[in-house]
Amino acid sequence: GSSMLNSTRVTVLSVALIVFFGFIVGYILARVKFKGNRLVYVMFLAGLVIPVHSLLVPLYIVFKNAGMNDQWFTLIIPYVAFGLPMSVFLVEGFVSGIPIALEEAASIDGSSFSRTLFQIIMPICRPIMTTIAIISVFNCWNEFSFALVLMKSPELQTVPLAMTQFT
Repeated sequence: GSSMLNSTRVTVLSVALIVFFGFIVGYILARVKFKGNRLVYVMFLAGLVIPVHSLLVPLYIVFKNAGMNDQWFTLIIPYVAFGLPMSVFLVEGFVSGIPIALEEAASIDGSSFSRTLFQIIMPICRPIMTTIAIISVFNCWNEFSFALVLMKSPELQTVPLAMTQFT
């Protein structure tokens, strides 16, 4: 029961952060032109190329030195960090396909930037955000290696760890 609660808590928080920050960063990269825009985009794409498990030992050392090993929130940080590149990539591509005329029309009608973003663009992006959420739920729920390395207490273990203990 406790492992089910731990997995649910970590998965829900991670997916919420991945979808929210992925949407915001993807939108900014697609619509706002600033110096270094493409560099930031390439950095996120480079995050897709890095093998996640190659960073297992360095993350363990960093978390150990920071005193963050064996905490309930420890798994959320790497899950969000490794889920964001895919999320940003997908949202940026999706938002680039939305006509900018919708935002211009909302601006002419007196809509603020935040209202335009959250009441016009976000509902249009619901399909890609749902896709990101589904992929992220599977990635976070089924992840084993980070949970094995970063979680030692039996009361903080996630479902995949509990299943190996059960076996």
